[in-house]
Amino acid sequence: MIRSSGIKTIEGLDGKDFNPGGAGGGIVFMTKKTLPCGGETQVLRGHPGERHRGHSQSADHRPLQGGPRADSFFQQILANMPIEMVGLTREQQAKVVAKYNYWVPFTIPAKTYGDTQEVLTIGELDGGHTLSDLPEEVGYAFFKAMWEDGKPLWQAAYPSAANNNVIEMTLKSVVPLHAGTVRYLTEHGIKVPERLIPPEYKPVK
Repeated sequence: MIRSSGIKTIEGLDGKDFNPGGAGGGIVFMTKKTLPCGGETQVLRGHPGERHRGHSQSADHRPLQGGPRADSFFQQILANMPIEMVGLTREQQAKVVAKYNYWVPFTIPAKTYGDTQEVLTIGELDGGHTLSDLPEEVGYAFFKAMWEDGKPLWQAAYPSAANNNVIEMTLKSVVPLHAGTVRYLTEHGIKVPERLIPPEYKPVK
């Protein structure tokens, strides 16, 4: 939020214009799904005050954006005016994740955008997906290449995610892992939760 707006909470959006994210982007979908879970304000339930504005117009109209990393849109606004991050309460965050179990809780660290405070939000885990009939050895090779030899490549291509703990993120998956991934993790001493082990995985005896 633009700091001069005086809005300090999600509830403060009630009846106000705001930009739920870039038109056609995933953030718009997440915003519209997330806000009703707060359950406190009219705008969260589709109040007429909600108007979608493009990024070029939104600097004066309380933009909303998701994600735990520094976002170029917010950085651009920050160069012109002070902003304040407004997030979910811990209860709202838990409610969203409980309802949409394909999202996970995230925290945007303090000082991510100037002198902004720490903010609770939600996010989604990105990753490679395949069918269960992909041969186990291929899935194993894919994960090994990504986590070992290929690691410097994606770190260089996406510096803001260079320090992501891929193993930790993988274990937060909301769908079972590929059998090859389970084998790789198991061989490297990583305990895979039962909920992530697919029926086609057969431990080596």
